[in-house]
Amino acid sequence: GVNADSIKQASEQLNSRWIEFCQLLSERLNWLEYQNNIITFYNQLQQLEQMTTTAENWLKTQPTTTSEPTAIKSQLKICKDEVNRLSALQPQIERLKIQSIALKEKGQGPVFLDADFVAFTNHFNQVFADVQAREKELQTIFDTLPPMRYQETMSTIRTWIQQSENKLAIPQLSVTEYEIMEQRLGELQALQSSLQEQQSGLNYLSTTVKEISKKAPSEISQKYQSEFEEIEGRWKKLSSQLVEHCQKLEEQMNKLRKIQNHIKTLKKWMAEVDVFLKEEWPALGDSEILKKQLKQCRLLVNDIQTIQPSLNSVNEGGQKIKNEAEPEFASRLETELKELNTQWDYMCRQVYARKEALKGGLDKTVSLQKDLSEMHEWMTQAEEEYLERDFEYKTPDELQRAVEEMKVK
Repeated sequence: GVNADSIKQASEQLNSRWIEFCQLLSERLNWLEYQNNIITFYNQLQQLEQMTTTAENWLKTQPTTTSEPTAIKSQLKICKDEVNRLSALQPQIERLKIQSIALKEKGQGPVFLDADFVAFTNHFNQVFADVQAREKELQTIFDTLPPMRYQETMSTIRTWIQQSENKLAIPQLSVTEYEIMEQRLGELQALQSSLQEQQSGLNYLSTTVKEISKKAPSEISQKYQSEFEEIEGRWKKLSSQLVEHCQKLEEQMNKLRKIQNHIKTLKKWMAEVDVFLKEEWPALGDSEILKKQLKQCRLLVNDIQTIQPSLNSVNEGGQKIKNEAEPEFASRLETELKELNTQWDYMCRQVYARKEALKGGLDKTVSLQKDLSEMHEWMTQAEEEYLERDFEYKTPDELQRAVEEMKVK
């Protein structure tokens, strides 16, 4: 029983409101979708900005210059990785650019959207260019670095120099047993030979450093130049020390050998003198043997006077050697010198005493022989006079006078 017109009118109004509601809902969905697109755009833009900032911060923390090959190689690898990572972002940036254009065409986006994207792309391009420039710089430096052979040669020579310096730091120039000094000299000469063997390596380092200085940056060139100068300085000092130590050791050996030879000669001479002194004493009347031994004694006295300066030289040289000798060897040398001087003094006293005794015995023998000769001459003369006398019979008084004359004679 209701009027159909009112129902129709109500239905039309409902349909109209439904259409309007659907349109409004569609517009709101479109607006929300657009806002979501903007949010997504800015999220992506923010992610790209963060990745760009990360690369920028890494670049800022890297040292501007370095001369260590390991550090340069590590930096170059990381830098290449950064370049690859930033390069991989370019397609994403391009897609984001297309999105910004699409969002801007709708005219409902924020007015700063275009400015934000331009600011980001400028920032990205600057960072990308800086990272690429750093990669190029590091690659240039890496290309100028010496080859692996240089590092190996430098390490070998540095180790050899250190070991040689340690050997020379141990005192080995003090006087000791000749055989030990001879062994030490052999070790020093072996070091000199080894030094010559390492010369080619040092020459290679010098040539390589000169080549580096022609093409490497000044900081790199200075680093390797300083490194080589330090090694070369130690090399020259070591070479000089080896020469000095060899010369010093040879001088010490010559002094020791000279003194030992003198001591050996003196002992041999005193042993021969001792044999003479132990010979049997000649009989007091044997003038020929007395003269012969006295002559030998006088020759020995002359020898003593001639040899005495040599003994003085041995004592003086021995004192100098003791001051430069190892304690144990110095003590043995002092004992040997004392025994030598004691034996020398005893031998000299024996020779001088033997000479005086022989001289006295010869003087007595000569005096006795002179007396005997005079007596023999007198007896011969008396005998001749006696035989010439007239032994005819005489009176007792005449015989008595003749006897008295004989007694007087």
